[in-house]
Amino acid sequence: MPSPSSDKDNQLLSYAASVPFTAQGTAELYVRACGVYGVPVQATPLEKKANLVTLDGNSAAGKDTALDRLVLSGLLNPLSIETVSMKKNPFRAALKKYWSDRELRDDDGFLVAKLLAIGTRFVFENSCAPQLGDETKLLVWNRGPLSSAVCQGATGADQQQVMGLYDFFPKPDAQVILHCEYDVAMQRIAQRSHPPSRFDEPWFIEKTCRRFKELEVPGSVKIDTTSISIEETVRLLAEGISRRLK
Repeated sequence: MPSPSSDKDNQLLSYAASVPFTAQGTAELYVRACGVYGVPVQATPLEKKANLVTLDGNSAAGKDTALDRLVLSGLLNPLSIETVSMKKNPFRAALKKYWSDRELRDDDGFLVAKLLAIGTRFVFENSCAPQLGDETKLLVWNRGPLSSAVCQGATGADQQQVMGLYDFFPKPDAQVILHCEYDVAMQRIAQRSHPPSRFDEPWFIEKTCRRFKELEVPGSVKIDTTSISIEETVRLLAEGISRRLK
């Protein structure tokens, strides 16, 4: 007999497959998903005083390590850095169930893009938006909508259409993109202590490395981490954010 949580995941996957691949369709899916999982649909008024930064880039470009060290460095004092984690996304189990049943490269219904969008919306409304009224905060969102769009674009989705699912997400005050060459990314992945994930497959790494390298986003800060140390990456990250916040 399936567990109650498994039944919720199945319901969400069924809903996700039926809604249109549009901002409106995803908004409807979000409300349905909150109902299925028994979580609130927040209506937090957005009084944006805090600075919002998004950090995007290909796998193994150094995002997690650089962000952890930036928080500890004090380079952006007196702002208090808060990182936004997608681990509080209640719909993650449905994504894991879907990925365990099908190969990522076979996703032609763009169900993953829709599930990632509603997860982002939940985290934004419940974890991020309530802090945007604090002018002393610097909120750093690791792997924002741009990462989702680029990664889903690598599997066949229209990148601009994926970005359209995030109409609820405010324009960041600074947008930072880390990228590195494919061979360096694969070397770094091989050196990790944990087993590779499906997102570390060579075909996917090759496509996303190329896409992030070629990406042109007006006003963004791009850092090529191919041949620089993590210390230099952190320094450039802090400088880039500081320039955009002036």
